[in-house]
This record gives sequence, structure tokens and C-alpha cells, in this order.
Amino acid sequence: MVVNDYEAIRRVIALHAQLLDERRWPELAALFCPDGVLPWGGNTFRGRKEIIEGLPETQPKIPHRIKHFVYAPVIEIYGNDARAWSDVIVSLVPEAGPAEMSFVGRYHDHLRRENGRWLLSKHITVKTGDALPDDERLPSGLYADDRTHQD
Repeated sequence: MVVNDYEAIRRVIALHAQLLDERRWPELAALFCPDGVLPWGGNTFRGRKEIIEGLPETQPKIPHRIKHFVYAPVIEIYGNDARAWSDVIVSLVPEAGPAEMSFVGRYHDHLRRENGRWLLSKHITVKTGDALPDDERLPSGLYADDRTHQD
């Protein structure tokens, strides 16, 4: 079976959400490049080891009761590098009662192809309404006039 680059990138994005929901930290970290960067919860985790050791401390203490809905990725590929922007809704599921929406925003993913596999080199989460980090941008198609956009 041949998987094209776009589908391989969508798979990484989907696996990231599912592994995060299941709290499978080593498998989640394996989706990142060895030098991958994950800014989250006021911390910046660099490399797989820091992700495995640090990310669990930033997560709600309700194992298997969180669900990330990641959808509508916009993907741009530049050789062995890619960018992906995906909308995300996070829901907390109490033991009794309805699920509660806890986050709405967008993932800004930087990916790199290493040894034939697409991996996350940087994964940034931006809450709806918050400013983008200085080094981030929106997909080229979101600019009113692409001729005026400068990378």
C-alpha cells in the first residue's frame, strides 16, 4: 500500500490526538523528531525524553476521560518539511453528566520527513482568540491577497 504525504501527515495529526487521549506518552513522543519541540502549559519540552517526563504533569488528572477532536487540517508541503494547521476542540467527560468543552483552538504543526516518515518537529497549540507566537503564521490560503504575503 502506498500512502501519499498528505495522508501520512493527517495520520500523524490523528495519532497525536488519540495517543494524548489515551495517555500513551512513549508512543506520543515517538511521533516527534528526536529534537522535536512541544511548548505547552508554560513549559517547552525539547526532545522525546522531556515530552515523556514532562507532558503528563500538565494534563488533567482524569485518565481516559478527555477527548481531542482534531479536524480540517490544512497541509502545505515544502520538500522534506511541512506545515499543518488543524482546528481542535477538547472535551472533558465527567463520570456522570454531559461532556464539557474545555478548549477550542488550532494546532500549528511543523513536520519533517526523516527516514521516510513524517514526524512532528514542533507542535504549537493556540487558543481561539489568542495571538499567534511571533514565529508562527497562518496557511497561505488564509491571506486575503497571497501576493502581499511575505514568508
